[in-house]
Amino acid sequence: MKQADYIFKRFMEKLSMDNGSHRSVQYYANELFYTPKYLSKVIKQVCGRGPLDLINEHTIELIKYQLKHSEKSIKEIAEEFNFSNISFLGKYVKAHLGMSPSNYRNSEEN
Repeated sequence: MKQADYIFKRFMEKLSMDNGSHRSVQYYANELFYTPKYLSKVIKQVCGRGPLDLINEHTIELIKYQLKHSEKSIKEIAEEFNFSNISFLGKYVKAHLGMSPSNYRNSEEN
C-alpha cells in the first residue's frame, strides 16, 4: 500500500468513527500527526476531493439522519454535533441542503 493510500485510509477511518462533531481539516491533521496542508494534498491526490468536502458530506449525512429519524429537538441535535447554538447548525444545514433544519425535517426527502 502506498503512503498516500495509507494516509487516506486512516483519515477515512477517523472520519467514520467521528460522530460529526469535528468539522475541520486541522482536527484530523492533528489526529493523524500531519499538517493540514499535507493532509489536504494527499486526500485530494488519492480521491480527487478535498478533506473538507468529505468531512462536510459525512457530517451532513449524520445530521440528515438525526433530523429524519429521531425525536430530538433541533437544539439537542445542535449540541450533539458541537454547534455552539442552533443558529450555527441552521446556517450549516442551509449551506449544504439549501433549507433550514426544520424545513428539511418536514420535507419529503429522505
